[in-house]
Amino acid sequence: MWERLRNWLSDDAAPEKDDRGWGLPLWWGATIVALFTVAIAWCDGPTATDDVAAATPSTSTAPTDSLPADANVIDLIDSRSELAFFRGLITTAGGDLDEAIATGGDITFFAPTDAAFAAMPEELIVAMTTDPNVAFEVLRIHVAQGKQSLDDLVSLGSVQTAAGLVPPIAEQGGTVSVGNGAVVEGDLDSTNGTLHIIDVVLGLGDHSGAPGEPTQPSETTEPPATTAPPPDTTEPAEPLSQLLINRSDLGTFVGALGPVSGSLFAGDDGSGFTVFAPTDTAFGALPAGSVELLLVTNPKLLELLGYHVVPGTFLAEDLSDGQVLTTQSGAELPVSVANGAIAVGAATVTESDVTAANGVIHIVDGVLLPPDFELPTLNEALSLESITFETASAVITAEGLAALDATVEFLSLNPDIRVAIEGHTDSQGDEEPNLALSRARADAVRDHLVEQGIAADRLETEGFGESQPIATNDTAEGRAQNRRIDFRLL
Repeated sequence: MWERLRNWLSDDAAPEKDDRGWGLPLWWGATIVALFTVAIAWCDGPTATDDVAAATPSTSTAPTDSLPADANVIDLIDSRSELAFFRGLITTAGGDLDEAIATGGDITFFAPTDAAFAAMPEELIVAMTTDPNVAFEVLRIHVAQGKQSLDDLVSLGSVQTAAGLVPPIAEQGGTVSVGNGAVVEGDLDSTNGTLHIIDVVLGLGDHSGAPGEPTQPSETTEPPATTAPPPDTTEPAEPLSQLLINRSDLGTFVGALGPVSGSLFAGDDGSGFTVFAPTDTAFGALPAGSVELLLVTNPKLLELLGYHVVPGTFLAEDLSDGQVLTTQSGAELPVSVANGAIAVGAATVTESDVTAANGVIHIVDGVLLPPDFELPTLNEALSLESITFETASAVITAEGLAALDATVEFLSLNPDIRVAIEGHTDSQGDEEPNLALSRARADAVRDHLVEQGIAADRLETEGFGESQPIATNDTAEGRAQNRRIDFRLL
């Protein structure tokens, strides 16, 4: 399920068996120390080409261009013989990860070739092929949310992976570099993922060497005979993504950017972007559950976050009273300046001119809502189909129970959210019986959710009968729309 994979890419609740949230668990800290020790010792040891060959599963592969149109990202990886070791990591990680990736939402993989893994120390190869936790964390270093093309990534200047690694991305001479490696083949697309094949293992194999060259073991520990020039003490400006990640007060904003960052920062003409970044406190002021619903409603999320990004670099001195900025969402954002204080929309700039290599960030104390923007409802966010009942009854049909599965999953993953379950009918029949039926149906939905493990004190019910139609009652289609269950956040 995609929600299972979402937990891999976010700091939501951990999966059932392993602590695999966004933040690195304590055991992985110990693993990193051990792997780092191995990497240091590696300078005196051989590469592990034979170990990679031995650990690589035997798979039947087909050329990428022969894949069916409905091929998912797992199918895409399976079709590439040079990614057999990477595919083996997914299997080693275990659980339902194969299914979660194959059937889940959009992601981007940076997949090292077998040759890149062969340059790793033998001890690390053994760890990756025998320890599911190590395999899992190596995968997290190489995956990011959303489909992100090379053009988008180059425009953004970096990418945040699920493990929190932020390798820089640049293009020079037609070659795209990722960290200290290069993209061998990019923009391989599938129904639910984009694949970029790279020649280095990120975070483990890209600690030395020129971009595009696989990291090789050092042949000597002696320093070069030539005298190095004096170090450049000028700190290079970091990209927008890294500066946002560096801020401890912008965690919600950074997490929300993940699935849509490629679209938000596309089309950079060299003038950069201006980002108005709301704090965690600002997001906390939204109605309870709004952030969680936005994260599963990409069109709404893109519209909202796009209202916080403006093409071009506007420092505080470039902003003036009465100015109107055109945002990436296409909506206009008004600026006001009074007594030295800058406001955009209904929010105030609390910290200005956090300058990046590709733009500037202004911290704001409120989430900017585009004109006429409405936060998603639970029905909209989960794309809930109509919850059907037996005729003139409060008995939920088998189809209706299946439609409620998404609600059960969402409420299970977000235990702090409370909802009101609201029943509605069409205008056929008498008003009082319709009101009683709408209440009984809302109660039936609540009872089913409780049976599935949702705490009763998180659920309220109410019936409105025929009093709140959303379509005409003069047609069968309209009446079908009016017979509904709505979920409202409390």
